[in-house]
Amino acid sequence: MIAGTAARAELAKSFYNVTSIRSEVLPNAVKITIQTDGVVQYGFDAATFTPDGNAGNSQATTSFKLRLLNARARVPSFVELGQYPVDSAQVSLGTEPLGSPYGIWYDDPNQLKVDIVLRFYVPVTLRQYDVGDWEDPTPAVLGPREVEVKRGPDRRSIVVTVITDRNGGAHGTPLARSPAADQKHALSVTPVAGARGRLRVSALHARLADLANAVSQQQPALPLITQTDAANTDISMFLPSCSAEELMGALATSYGVNASPRGAEEGGGWVIGRGEASAVTEILPLRYLAPADARLLFPDFLLPFVRADIEHNALVVTGSPALVAKLRRDLTVVDLPRPQVRVEATAWEFTSTADADYALRATRTLSSQSLAVDGEAGEFDLILKPDQVKAFSAVATALARKGRARLASKPNILAASGAQATLFLGQSRYIQVLQSTWQGQQPTAIKLQIGTTLSVRPTVESDDRVLLRLTPKFSTVDAIEPGTGLPTIGTREFDTRVQLRPGDTLIVSGLDVNLDSDTQKRLSPLARIPILGALFGARHSTRERTQFILLVTARRE
Repeated sequence: MIAGTAARAELAKSFYNVTSIRSEVLPNAVKITIQTDGVVQYGFDAATFTPDGNAGNSQATTSFKLRLLNARARVPSFVELGQYPVDSAQVSLGTEPLGSPYGIWYDDPNQLKVDIVLRFYVPVTLRQYDVGDWEDPTPAVLGPREVEVKRGPDRRSIVVTVITDRNGGAHGTPLARSPAADQKHALSVTPVAGARGRLRVSALHARLADLANAVSQQQPALPLITQTDAANTDISMFLPSCSAEELMGALATSYGVNASPRGAEEGGGWVIGRGEASAVTEILPLRYLAPADARLLFPDFLLPFVRADIEHNALVVTGSPALVAKLRRDLTVVDLPRPQVRVEATAWEFTSTADADYALRATRTLSSQSLAVDGEAGEFDLILKPDQVKAFSAVATALARKGRARLASKPNILAASGAQATLFLGQSRYIQVLQSTWQGQQPTAIKLQIGTTLSVRPTVESDDRVLLRLTPKFSTVDAIEPGTGLPTIGTREFDTRVQLRPGDTLIVSGLDVNLDSDTQKRLSPLARIPILGALFGARHSTRERTQFILLVTARRE
């Protein structure tokens, strides 16, 4: 048991972290840098880019897996790269055994591992790769859609270089976020009863070629012929009633294919293909959204047609004119300013729990739905209506006139929906401590935030309701260490989520604090003498208990 504990402790000391995965566009290539904060050790799963697991027989693939040993990930599980021909990187724990390890001589199941699967719009070939401490001394001349994987010069990164083919950058195979093996497939094309020439089309991850064949069987007079470049397009759609022309329009708008009618001498019907000659490229500027975020708002099957242009804060769309027009219209719906939320907090400080409970009981008199509350029970939160807030404020104001309560603070802040904001209700205090310098012990002042720090994250929902995540944190200086002069900070905090309708107020209680003070009174100048100080002075210790009650409102501006 001791040996196992020691081994785990040693393991915890030896790992490094994957800190970023980023892409960079070069004149004829895309460079992917997997950055870590330690000396990287990695290998491949050769089964992801070879048919027989032999790393020397690389074949074209749309993805391959890297495994980093002794590593942990500090990056999201899905990293959008979005530079043709590179789509994204999927990051996961390396818990499953590799199909065909290459460059990994011993895959310890108890070792920390990170798997990174690089995904591409079009098939690429892994042409040159260095693993471990071995590097190929003969540089390979890479061609279009060929890949080189090397460890960076600092040995803390992995550099993946992909040569582009510079053609048809947006016409790769559509990528899905979930593995194809986990997808369900369904296809149904039936005539609509009582409507001649109209079809009911239901497709889920169906090949375009299969959909075209099913439509042709229902309408032999209008055959659909699919060209090779579009035959494997993944189609998911539901049209309860459509004509052949409407179906062609939906395919062109949603999937970027071109449908050209055939003449009667050719047998009629339609020819469906990519038709690169008719593809157009358009830059769609963004006003409020970041390009990477805006791109991911579109469904998976449209991602190969959309590229994020971070430098110009825009999306670059390449596809059929109908597809580009559809994406332009969709973007006007989603590229909108985020709603603004005004968050106001009122902090009342009561000298006793009894006074705080007295003020809280006032909220019960005007609403039968209110709950009885007890300040001694700990933290709680309760939603009040406007009449209850007025009753509470009236009682608290009356207690303040008697010196038994105090309006400590009333800040407000404007935050975007979904963004975090911070309200500080308190004061900044400076204490003097001694620091060791080359000149010896030198006094210096450090700043402490003493009071209530209120972190809020408002999210606007339907009917102007606001989902509010609230995290109050109360801090006090409990004591000063005699030896070091450093303060001991006492904190209380909790986290809650509530939904506020217009006019609602959240009341939060239970943030009571004990403040200890120690004062010394000198009765004679002799009290300054260390030995005689106790005889000619008096020391007085007090403990003051106060309770804070917060009232928080959030409304859409």
